[in-house]
Amino acid sequence: MLKYFALIIFLAIPSVSSAGVTIHYSGKVSDISKVQQVLNGARTYAADRKWKVDSIRGGIKIHAHEWCEPIKLVFKGSALTEDFVKTQFAGPAVHKEVVGLFKAIKPLMRILEVEDECEYWETGDYEKLKANINKTNEVIKNHKAENPRLRGPSKLPSGLIVDLLE
Repeated sequence: MLKYFALIIFLAIPSVSSAGVTIHYSGKVSDISKVQQVLNGARTYAADRKWKVDSIRGGIKIHAHEWCEPIKLVFKGSALTEDFVKTQFAGPAVHKEVVGLFKAIKPLMRILEVEDECEYWETGDYEKLKANINKTNEVIKNHKAENPRLRGPSKLPSGLIVDLLE
């Protein structure tokens, strides 16, 4: 039987509790007629980067990179459903571009809340982003060294990425 470790391990390790490489997001448009504008803006941003975009119920799913979880922009009425995207294994350049997607749609939204565990959204500090990714990868490497049965990262059929598997 497989045991999944979604590096919530960070919660148990205070010195790296903020070192995750995931972007959490939610928001709201001023009225439902603006939803299509947001989705079209996101499609354009994705197309400019040659990212694959799938239509899904209530929105779109954007595939920025093989090792970046899909970015789901799904609306229920005027609300952008709360979600997250792990960019850790795609690298800092992809993380920066994913943050750029949210910056591109922000003017189309009444509210857009973004929590970037690497703080790139807030600071624009690319060196800090790279350092946080390196720190996270080092923690994973150390866990694997301590327990040779651990492997990862592993991609689930859903597109979600599990840091460590046993």
